Amino acid sequence: MRKGTALAIALVLCAIAAFGVWRLIQPWVEEYEHRSASDAGTASATTVRIGGDRYLGYFFLNSPDFKKEAVRNGLAITFADDNGAYAERMKKFAAGEYDMIVLPVGSYVEHGASYNYPGVLTEAIAESRGADGIVAFSSKVPNGNISDLNRADYKFVYTKDSPSDFLVDFVRTRFELDQLAKDGSWQVEMDGIDKVYEKLKRRDGDVFVLWEPYLSKALKEFPDLKYVWGSDQVRNLIIDGMVFHRDLVRKNPKLIETFLDSYFRVLQGYGNDRPRMIAEMADWAEMDRPTVQQLVENNKIEFFNLWENANQMFGVQTAPDVRANEGVLNAIIGATSVLVRSGHLTKDPLEGQPYSITNASFIKTLVEKNPASVTANASGPIDFAPLDDKAWGALPQGATLKIPEISFDLGSEVLDDAGKEQVDSLALQLITNFPQSRFAVRGHTGPGDEAENQRLSLLRAQLVTQRMIAVHGIDPDRVHAEGYGSTRPLPKRTDESERAYRYRLPRVEIVLLRDNSF
Repeated sequence: MRKGTALAIALVLCAIAAFGVWRLIQPWVEEYEHRSASDAGTASATTVRIGGDRYLGYFFLNSPDFKKEAVRNGLAITFADDNGAYAERMKKFAAGEYDMIVLPVGSYVEHGASYNYPGVLTEAIAESRGADGIVAFSSKVPNGNISDLNRADYKFVYTKDSPSDFLVDFVRTRFELDQLAKDGSWQVEMDGIDKVYEKLKRRDGDVFVLWEPYLSKALKEFPDLKYVWGSDQVRNLIIDGMVFHRDLVRKNPKLIETFLDSYFRVLQGYGNDRPRMIAEMADWAEMDRPTVQQLVENNKIEFFNLWENANQMFGVQTAPDVRANEGVLNAIIGATSVLVRSGHLTKDPLEGQPYSITNASFIKTLVEKNPASVTANASGPIDFAPLDDKAWGALPQGATLKIPEISFDLGSEVLDDAGKEQVDSLALQLITNFPQSRFAVRGHTGPGDEAENQRLSLLRAQLVTQRMIAVHGIDPDRVHAEGYGSTRPLPKRTDESERAYRYRLPRVEIVLLRDNSF
């Protein structure tokens, strides 16, 4: 081959190679030129990949203001909507496809167990306070309360693997619903909220579990539909949070701090411009503005700012005279109990170590950096007004808690060691999940000398009440001890022996009461 020809071929090959390299680097060069001529300058943004869905509580992560604030702080946000597929979301998170996921605490306890909990809860987003509810047509619930649901022939229609599922599990394990079909035929699990609503419209079922905006829509569309019970009746149950991957926590904690700081600033900004917030919420969630406004004004979704995350959720004290609570920890413990008792989990996957899936350090750091935003503004615990016996008797009865037998020394009103532990566990549940409810402690006995039965049943109720007040600090004006002797026997179960039935009659019950003074 002639030298000239060889040289020509070499030049052509070099040109081709150079063209190939240019094709590879051209996007980066153009991006550099584009950014260098704009407000972005030459700074690069770090992408934070989020897995979630279109629950209204996640709006601020998808809001225009948050995306702008994130960019200003060197972050680029991507949000993947999986329509509430929690198990799949967890699978992708564990595989490293997401840097952070948002979901209810109970869902993380349940679905994270299979992957040894790849992330930690760093922030509480919001709590459902009426955004999830149980409804039934009036013909099915003549008294309008949970006791009406205790029927072996009733069908519960709800979305599986969702907060509705968890709400049903909570009600079933916490209240007396022992008549539900033992074969599980009472459960009608659907693949989506749309399908639940379609069955409700056809009245194909007895009890329906909905979340907003379907809940408000259903109650408006069907005048004979009754709201029976929901997340407004309980606390620390359905709390949604941000779970960041442990790898990111270890390798780039500054990014998480910047992310959370941006989020809280945006939350505060929208709080100062509620009309714009409602309009943007409605557009994002594809809901009408009046419905969104009603949800916001009625506080059915309680969003948590930095102060509330510190003082109410993660136990970070912001002032000497402000008591810091650990709502997230309580939610983890409560969710674990519900999941185990309902059979979704065979045992506590955290092995009694709920702190293993939380990280309060970021909230603590932000509190130290922003002391002005966390001034003591707590409303504090409810101060229950004293009531006389007549007023207590006039309070409408709510649900009867499903509790283990509170045991006493034989034939006496003295709690044995197991009974003390049962009362302690019960007091924690009342403090954590039902802080706004008054309740009655009701003692009952089997047949016998009725005067002695009345005395013994009241003494037992009073002893349980006294322990709750003295050991756990429950407001004495919140609880009422009552003794009924043998005057209110339990219904006998099908095929129950007389001996087993008589064994169940002596008991202490805890009944929640509805008080309109709150």
